[in-house]
Amino acid sequence: MVGIPGRSQGCTTCRRRKIRCDLAKPSCQRCTTSGRHCEGYARYPVFINRGQEGLQKRKPLDETHAGPASTAAAPTDSGHIPPLARSPSSECLLEDQLISAFYESYASRSLKHPSKTADPAWLYHSLRITFPTETLRQALFSLACIRLGRLNDDQATVIKGHQVYGQALRLMQQALYDPILMRHEETLAAARCMILYEAFEATSENMTSWFNHIQGIARILELRGPRCHHSPLTQTILESTRYYVMIVGMMQRRPSFLGRAEWLTEPWVDGHKNFEQRYIDYGFYLSDLSHQGDSIISQDASADPVPRQVEFVQVLRGLQCGLDAVTALRKELLQISIEQARSCPPGNIDQNLCSVDFGEEAGTTITSATLNALDLSYSLFAAALLHRYRGHPSSEHDSVVSQFGPYVDQGRRLMLARQILQDLEACSHGSFEHIRARMIFPLNVLRWELRQHPEEFGRVNGLFDVIAGKSKYRIGRSVQKEGTFALPLAVVEGKANKCTSQRE
Repeated sequence: MVGIPGRSQGCTTCRRRKIRCDLAKPSCQRCTTSGRHCEGYARYPVFINRGQEGLQKRKPLDETHAGPASTAAAPTDSGHIPPLARSPSSECLLEDQLISAFYESYASRSLKHPSKTADPAWLYHSLRITFPTETLRQALFSLACIRLGRLNDDQATVIKGHQVYGQALRLMQQALYDPILMRHEETLAAARCMILYEAFEATSENMTSWFNHIQGIARILELRGPRCHHSPLTQTILESTRYYVMIVGMMQRRPSFLGRAEWLTEPWVDGHKNFEQRYIDYGFYLSDLSHQGDSIISQDASADPVPRQVEFVQVLRGLQCGLDAVTALRKELLQISIEQARSCPPGNIDQNLCSVDFGEEAGTTITSATLNALDLSYSLFAAALLHRYRGHPSSEHDSVVSQFGPYVDQGRRLMLARQILQDLEACSHGSFEHIRARMIFPLNVLRWELRQHPEEFGRVNGLFDVIAGKSKYRIGRSVQKEGTFALPLAVVEGKANKCTSQRE
């Protein structure tokens, strides 16, 4: 039986993307300005077979007989990605198979709902793009080559990954000079791929390249504005990127635009802001407070001390608010964990430590470790500032200090550190590839608090070895080499002064 082509008069590319076509011929302007190949307006008869169960359903766009434009391997509803050929060439088939194998090893084995989990949902949605730009295609292929090559000790595939990554960088540079492509969502997806590549490879042998790519994608997000990230792809890229921008902000002690009021609310104005995104907000808040604290400490000591004392009080009150909020989030997470344990089928509890979704979060254990590390970061900074502020007694001073007592207690900080260590060791034993890079921030905080506990400090370094060695996330080793770079000046100088007084 001959089927009837669809009623839409748009070009095949716009129909495939489910967007309005401007009907310009021979190629529509929407495709041309976005750098896509316009497949035209041709329609052909569709033959539908009649079986024992009646007429078979025709496939969408069957009447277009699409040409050899390239396609990315698209995940199925279960999250698995069948290797789909972009063209008859064996080279394209191999690329699709490698990308599919990479996704399977990195994400889908440990996730029930990869399209809903904040990280790596961005990768899932990137692979669902039917006709990706060449920049995104090369970025995805470089990830597949470098990851599979490293894990299988295949040097030829690793070298191929380096070559493809170089091509992707050149294409990205061209896209960033184009005012339209710069804001394109597939350019954003390619930039996100490059952050993951740098986590795998650490191409600069330190944190520089990783930082640069994180700051680069942050710039793209800022140019797009807070209200332009509501599609599944762009929202998951924004949400996964916020975590890494938070890390950079805390390590460099610099505030981020993502901590501004409009960026804390507008991206979720039409939806739900999940648990992970809410605690990341307080990471941005701590970055801002660290920057303010460093500025105060760097002031001329001979200047009028009164304004300085006022600024100290303002930062301490900010830390108080942050600690109260993080404590409330920890209680909320505990309740979520209890509810999950009740609903978890027998025998699946260990897997759920890192893989069960609540809302759109990756897992309760890595979330617990990150949230406790955030709490510990606040507490360390507060304790250091209070030590500096101790020389300025006043009624206001006494009021501020009394409120911090429970938070800065050394016993409480040690308890938090040991809980973080336990959570990270639990995560390190599973095959949860997508959370390896997320262990770096808690580890970086942990090693400072446990530096005077040799046995536990050794376990911390052992986890760095797992990330950088066994899991082959080279950025882990770069972070480990940074030392006290990530700590606020109040903490670093306080430690230095303490060592000096002990020597005297």
